[in-house]
Amino acid sequence: MNNIKKVALWKALLAPTYYYLRNTSILREKMLHNLLLLFVVVITCFRYLILATATATAGVINNKYLQRTLATDENPGFVSIDCGVEDDYFDNSTGIWFKSDTEFISSGENHDTFPEYFLNNEQFGKRYETVRSFPNGMKNCYTLKLEQATNNSFRIRASFAYGNYDRKNKIPKFDLYLGVNYWATVNLTNFEGFFYEIIHVFPADTEYVCLANTGTGTPFISALEIRPSNISTYGNGSSLELINLGLYDLSFYPGQSPGVRSRNEENGIGLGENKSSRIVERLRLYPRLKIKLQARGLSASSSLYLLSRNAS
Repeated sequence: MNNIKKVALWKALLAPTYYYLRNTSILREKMLHNLLLLFVVVITCFRYLILATATATAGVINNKYLQRTLATDENPGFVSIDCGVEDDYFDNSTGIWFKSDTEFISSGENHDTFPEYFLNNEQFGKRYETVRSFPNGMKNCYTLKLEQATNNSFRIRASFAYGNYDRKNKIPKFDLYLGVNYWATVNLTNFEGFFYEIIHVFPADTEYVCLANTGTGTPFISALEIRPSNISTYGNGSSLELINLGLYDLSFYPGQSPGVRSRNEENGIGLGENKSSRIVERLRLYPRLKIKLQARGLSASSSLYLLSRNAS
């Protein structure tokens, strides 16, 4: 009887401990079960997140590829180079795919222009927000390689916006060359934007646009753009033929909208007036003509020069 009482006593004493351990074990099993379920949920969500990210990334890449393909297919022979940027990009405001200039030149330094000198107009895009400068070397050249360019004419535009990129508040002056031939002296009058244009018949599939240091400041450039052209109207297609479309000023004053504007607008001739000079003897420089461009209600004049063989 005493043994039975002892057993009953021990059961009574150990019962709370037993139930505690039992409940703890059950609770532990439930916790482990819940943790396992949570782990499965997290892994599943993470998997879907990775898939969604990969799909979105692929979509962006494909979209950029599509934009680039469309820009190339719809505009064969177009090359737009944003000087001073690291990566290619599609400019939604202009609908143009811009290439970084890193594959066209190995020298020079990249710089950003000051935001207060940005040309805040969609027609200009972002091309005037960066520059590549050339503090070293007397001449630095961009190598332009175009497919089937030999004996075909192209319009070449070299754009410049100083924008106080070097924080010196001093606009440099330097020369611009097309291959070994002098093109123009880049002599800007303010911190904002200018571009020079020329129509040129490529003697080969490769041509060079060079910036030459003349001792009056470090050369720089904002953008280079090449477009197919047709020079047959002006002569026989010789590589000596070119049209220097001169200098365009993109700056503006208070009260004006930003846009293409001339340095000198007097004595302008509207494009719609269809005025021209007769062709003179071979290799003679045309008289200087004043033309006026009309764009979005803004006027811009420039000097046009034509060097041509006798068309007769």
